[in-house]
Amino acid sequence: FKHFISSTLSFNCGMLEEVLERSEVDPVVISALQRAGLTSAEDVLTYSVPELVGLTHLRTASVADLVCSLSLALCPAPNLAMAILSENEGSQLSWGDDEMDTILGRLRGRQLIDLSGESSAGKSQLCMQLCLSVQRKPIFGGLLGKAVYICTEAPFSQKRWNQLADCVGVRYPDLTNMDVGEGVLKTEVNTVPEFWDVVENLLPKVMESRGVRLVIIDSIAALFRTDFTQEDIPSRSSALFFVARELKKLADAFNAVIICINQVSDHVVEESILQRRVIPALGLSWSSCVNARFLVRRVTQRSAHSIQSPQDIIRQVALVTSSYSPSTQANFFVDNDGCHSIGEI
Repeated sequence: FKHFISSTLSFNCGMLEEVLERSEVDPVVISALQRAGLTSAEDVLTYSVPELVGLTHLRTASVADLVCSLSLALCPAPNLAMAILSENEGSQLSWGDDEMDTILGRLRGRQLIDLSGESSAGKSQLCMQLCLSVQRKPIFGGLLGKAVYICTEAPFSQKRWNQLADCVGVRYPDLTNMDVGEGVLKTEVNTVPEFWDVVENLLPKVMESRGVRLVIIDSIAALFRTDFTQEDIPSRSSALFFVARELKKLADAFNAVIICINQVSDHVVEESILQRRVIPALGLSWSSCVNARFLVRRVTQRSAHSIQSPQDIIRQVALVTSSYSPSTQANFFVDNDGCHSIGEI
């Protein structure tokens, strides 16, 4: 606590006197502080009222008034909910498909989002499309920024990205003259310490210097499932809270969207053992950290004999939980130029 006060206030003696005089604190109180060697805001606010009474020999009421006046004078101005809402209204990222935007709503800035689903459900396909969308102008649902793609499992699919880039002129004509490959910064990490080094040191610098407005972690579960055993669950929960806090700080500082791709686990219930159900990995600890969660799944099974084209493989992305939108879902398919909504099935 003392370190926090010191790093956030850092007032010298002159500034303390100025604040006290501006707050109309009795000169007798100021003199008592000086005699006690309390020459900075840190000195005063890191002591309790009884401790200050003992140091200054002032009355308890006078010391309590002093602490209150000093706290009010140094406290930062509060952010009103309406002001925060107004700031976020202009920072919404399109899915890259108008119908999906209508059904699911655009992704808001300053948010930490979980995108869960089984392997090959379409999570990475959606995220690659978002990497194109973020580079577009706000009038088209973009943020006119770059993306960072952090791979923790398989390497970034450059072949698939090149395929999307080749079709960008048809799907998004406004990006025709842009080198969209330059708009995606890619890195790979394999362990939690490596990942933390990226979050703590690399990301803040890159986001500030390169205008990054979208960060994708593919995937968060790969790190925290393998680096922690069953006995380490409490430690894993603490680590997840810490990572989520830092990611939210970055999202807020740079008005960015941060998406964590997540895996799923089978959830078996005795009453419905024949009905397969999946739940997002990492448990309630991680669930409580995110602002919104989307669940992606394949509606059409791989074994279906009716598959003739990409349009026949139906996928679904559902908004499961959100702090700002009701639950909903959109069906889509994936082809050479990205993800397309197909409405009801």
